[in-house]
Amino acid sequence: MSTKKKSSSKKKGNNGGLLIVFIVCLALVFVIYFLSRDPAKDDSQRMQTAEDADVMEPDVEDISLHETIIATARQLGVEEKFIRIKEKSDGKYYYIPLNGDELDLPFANALFKGKCESAGAKIISGEETPTGNAQTLYISTPDGATYVLKLFFDTRNRYSARKHQLVVLVDDFGGISGKLLDEWCSNTDYRVTFAIMPDLRHTTTTMEKAAASNHEVIIHMPMEPRSYPRDDPGKTAIYVEMSNSTIEKRVKRWIDDIPLAIGANNHMGSLATSDEEVMRAVLGVLKKHDKIFIDSYTSASSVGYQMAQQMLMHTARRDLFLDDPDISDKTLKERLKKLEYLKTKQNTVIVITHCFDRNRLDYLNRFIKAAEKMGYELTSLSRMFESELPELM
Repeated sequence: MSTKKKSSSKKKGNNGGLLIVFIVCLALVFVIYFLSRDPAKDDSQRMQTAEDADVMEPDVEDISLHETIIATARQLGVEEKFIRIKEKSDGKYYYIPLNGDELDLPFANALFKGKCESAGAKIISGEETPTGNAQTLYISTPDGATYVLKLFFDTRNRYSARKHQLVVLVDDFGGISGKLLDEWCSNTDYRVTFAIMPDLRHTTTTMEKAAASNHEVIIHMPMEPRSYPRDDPGKTAIYVEMSNSTIEKRVKRWIDDIPLAIGANNHMGSLATSDEEVMRAVLGVLKKHDKIFIDSYTSASSVGYQMAQQMLMHTARRDLFLDDPDISDKTLKERLKKLEYLKTKQNTVIVITHCFDRNRLDYLNRFIKAAEKMGYELTSLSRMFESELPELM
């Protein structure tokens, strides 16, 4: 009995020793760990982590609006390398050069407004230079930061130049018929656009024959000139004393009567196109029906083109009257000289002539042939407005 008790006591003593050894070893591990630590290095790592967080996760509003501005510029065809950004005392400035051959400032302005507002920013104000070649947009974020967008047409040839385009409109169709109309349809390039006057005897026939020969057509809207009544645009024309509702109904009826028209331009109209209220009524109907507006620019005081731009419509303005005052060789030489000059100023030139006789048809074809030798490419009206610009929000 006594022998068994001694053996049990010895075994218990050995187990206690092992436990002490384990505790001592664990203590040594902790001592070695704490002695080997570098407090300065740990602080540096913590600071580096915080610095990385500052770099990778800056202010959410700032990232959102900055990226929105850059992404919107890309949608408009502006490469990020073209954009200059400057920090000033009153805000962050973005200088954004636009390709004037592809878009206009009102469209770009409206797109930036829509995108920035969707990103949570607020539009403070905007302004335009007197020349209309630059616009400034002031924007604020919820945290009080100010962003200033400077939109302007590029003048440093950042964008590769495309071939110069020539757009030709032939006015006053609807009054001619028979052989002369057939010759205009068959002997002019299909890219030439026919402007057809409404309410004439051959309006519908002209539209149908033009379409059959692949010519685009627009409505040649008769409008009041300053010289009225000496120069009479007709009983169904638009006059400045008309009410807005009467003007709108008239334009709507013209669209219904010439359903294949992709747009409209003005016939005469030096007085009517200078009246903002009249043009707002006219353009409102055209915009509602997704029509192009070409300002024939019969008066330097016309507001049609500028108003259409502000309304974000597809619009342009006549650059050259081809057959005014006559169609002589001297006149043709003068027009080609002007066309050569315009080539140094813009990529697209809009020319207007008239369908009165066969001589003007031959004259037009001679002009087009000379223009192509000059480096111009004849293009249709609709193609002039083709682009991959984003839809407005």
